[in-house]
Amino acid sequence: MMDGYVVSVADALELRPELSDIAPVPQIPRRRERVLDMPDLDMGMLDFLSLYGCELQYVVGERNSVMGRVMQPLNRLRYEMRFIRAAETCISETDGEDIQEKLEEAIAHKTETLPIAIWNATWGVEE
Repeated sequence: MMDGYVVSVADALELRPELSDIAPVPQIPRRRERVLDMPDLDMGMLDFLSLYGCELQYVVGERNSVMGRVMQPLNRLRYEMRFIRAAETCISETDGEDIQEKLEEAIAHKTETLPIAIWNATWGVEE
């Protein structure tokens, strides 16, 4: 395709076309083949309600909204980062040991899956 373009431009400029000796590069795989599955974190309703007063409740609520379910990969990366920061803040604001343990597990899970979110934000977009 590029060779045809070079020939057309050369003809329009009345020049001799100079084609490249570089071998063509295979096409990048389609977007759906590049996107990795992002594992979700299930949080029960009682756990969610026990976060009352923490910013994390708002962050999780945004993710569960209609627009949050169809986030683009870059926005999903932003969400993952906001979740980790809000959960770390929420641990210090929460008194219950049970919920603190669950928040620590959630932070560990989100930190573990962060490379997938970075991959998708980098390679899982059309741009």
